[in-house]
Amino acid sequence: MIRTLTITLATAALAAAMALPAAAQGVTPPSGPPHWRGAEPPVTNPHTFQDSEQTGRHGTAFGGQLHKLGRGIINTVTGPLEIPKRIAQVWRDTDPITGAVVGGIEGFGWAVGRSATGIYDILTFPIPVPDNYAPIMEPEFILPQLWGATVPGFAGDR
Repeated sequence: MIRTLTITLATAALAAAMALPAAAQGVTPPSGPPHWRGAEPPVTNPHTFQDSEQTGRHGTAFGGQLHKLGRGIINTVTGPLEIPKRIAQVWRDTDPITGAVVGGIEGFGWAVGRSATGIYDILTFPIPVPDNYAPIMEPEFILPQLWGATVPGFAGDR
C-alpha cells in the first residue's frame, strides 16, 4: 500500500514539475483546429516521415524535369497498352467485331502517338517546353484511374 501511494505521489509530482515551466513562461496550448499550409493536412510519407510539401522538389524546375523524364519513360514503355485499352472501349460502346477492328486501328494510332510523345519527353526533359513541363498528351498517363493524376513516387505528387 505504501509502495502504491509513493508511486502515485511521485507521478503527480513529476506531472506538476513538467507543467510548471510552461505555466511560468506564459505558454498556452493552441486552441482550435490545426492550421495547415494547404486546404487539407499534408500527406505523410511513411518512409521519410515528411509531408509532401517538405520534399523540396515540388514546384521547382528540377522537379518538373524529373516528372517530365518519368512521364516520358512510362509513356514510352506503356504506349502499346493503348491497343487493348481502345479495343475494350470500342467493344463496350459497340459490338465485339467492330471493337476488335476499329478499336485495334485506333489503339495502334494512340500507341504510336503515346510512345512518340514519351520519346519526345525523354529527349527534351531538361527544356521547359511546353510551358512549365506540361504534358503534350491528355491524359498524362495511360491509366489515370489506376495511378491517379500523377504516378506515385515522382516529384510534386499529392
